[in-house]
Amino acid sequence: MLFGNSLVNMMTNFYSAWDLFRLLSLILGLLTALYIVWGIGRAAAFIADVIFEPEDRWFRRAINWLRGLKRVLQLWWKAPALTLPDQRLKAARYYTELQILLPEKALPDWRDYNQSEYKRLREDLEGKERERQERIRESLSERLAVEAGLLAKARDWVRHKMGWESARAEPLGAVRIEDFPQLDHSRPKIKHYFEALERLQRRRIGRVDDPTRFLTEARFEVGYIAPIFLITGLANRFPDHWKLVLDNYRRLIEKDSAYPEDLRELRSFLFNCWLLWGPSIQPCSCAYWQHDSDTHRNLMIQYGYGDEANSIDILIKDGRGPHFEKLLTGILNEHVVAAPRVAIGRFRWGPSLSDSELCAAQQLVRGGSKPEQRQPLNGRLVLECEHNFVTDTDPTRSSRYYSAYLWIAFVIRSAEGAYFFPEQRWKNLLVFFEHGNIADARTYGTVKEQLVTKVCATLTKILGDPDRMNGLSMFLEYVCAFDDTNCGEGHKALFRPEVTLLSMLRGYLETLEDGHILRSDRLRLPASTGPVSANPYASCHLPEIVEQFYADLVRPT
Repeated sequence: MLFGNSLVNMMTNFYSAWDLFRLLSLILGLLTALYIVWGIGRAAAFIADVIFEPEDRWFRRAINWLRGLKRVLQLWWKAPALTLPDQRLKAARYYTELQILLPEKALPDWRDYNQSEYKRLREDLEGKERERQERIRESLSERLAVEAGLLAKARDWVRHKMGWESARAEPLGAVRIEDFPQLDHSRPKIKHYFEALERLQRRRIGRVDDPTRFLTEARFEVGYIAPIFLITGLANRFPDHWKLVLDNYRRLIEKDSAYPEDLRELRSFLFNCWLLWGPSIQPCSCAYWQHDSDTHRNLMIQYGYGDEANSIDILIKDGRGPHFEKLLTGILNEHVVAAPRVAIGRFRWGPSLSDSELCAAQQLVRGGSKPEQRQPLNGRLVLECEHNFVTDTDPTRSSRYYSAYLWIAFVIRSAEGAYFFPEQRWKNLLVFFEHGNIADARTYGTVKEQLVTKVCATLTKILGDPDRMNGLSMFLEYVCAFDDTNCGEGHKALFRPEVTLLSMLRGYLETLEDGHILRSDRLRLPASTGPVSANPYASCHLPEIVEQFYADLVRPT
């Protein structure tokens, strides 16, 4: 009897434990299902935030989320073994990156063609769209295939704990970008991509692998590398760029009464036009361009196609090393500023770069020169490459065309040497510029000569006509140029040409007769050795001066 009671109690305990096990299994299964569903929802929201147009209304946001959900489920169908939320997010990142790197081409304007031509172009674009979709499917399948599922991850974990060697995955091939201008259509999506990852990081829910870089490598077949740095122009800095200048034009110069009217109007017009697309400056050997010791050999310069405004910042690892610097100096001789190169790298978001990766002169990449005024949403895209991944290109594919502003800057000073606007430094600048091809030696040289001629002709009118100056006693002082930082204290541009705009200006002045106004102390050029003391208007300081102008531009009246 005692044995029977013990058996009954044991069976009762067993069934109780079994019921508890079933309940726990049910709860665990439910939590797992919710975890998977949450991961799917997070991936769907990520795709919706990046691929589709941002919406303010909740209903339209919900529609975008459902569209994102559809694509996540399609990814699950392609790779059902990827069940964890982190894997789902990674698959969503691959999908969005491929959509960004291989964007759909826009239809041409039907008004520019007759009916038969437009029909033919449309059919051609439809064929290319099918090819694009097939490339995306192939690249996506390749990337999803190398991602380990749950069982594979468990196997790798056991092998790691046992000390067994795991099989090495073959590196994925870079996505080939044959049409550099197509990246322009993807810039907003790239910004949305990194913004969405940043939001996920802030919420601290789940893990985000390498949120500061694309997972996918891009290979640009045709692009031009130039050892210059673009100052963000009005067109990229403000969504309504030129309208903002027009609406505030009078307000910006209404207090410039220290200048005669002709000079005031000319100075303001030239300065605003110069900034519309943004000028470029040369890297310098001064402290503004120095990095921390562990990254001092990296080089961030310009990589683009067609024009400097259609460029991105390229961060070349070990670019200041002797091998790459010698190579760059060799191809960018004194006659050419830009040269065609293939580049392979991964996109990064400028605001995510650390202090050690960016010098003081290039803080615009992070959204602003001053940390307290920095706006990450104004950050720029960066292509990060190893120095040996910037290589020769097929010369037959090179257009030998890459345009940029060539410019010379002066400051306006009183006869006593004081600045008329010490608090608003941008108002002291008088800038002259020409737009020219810097990838062709003859055109580049001709445009430089044309700029020097124009500068001298205009300065002769400004300084040589007392009526224009209304009796104002002043002089103009050269401060910097496209190819000359004029930094002072022995510093100079890293890739300074042998024949600079300043040397050409000196040569032109020497041809003028004695007593010419431009050979008087009304126009002052630095000594041939450069300024002895630091120059506050050197091109190294132009980013912060321009940022001050932008702050004044948006300041309410």
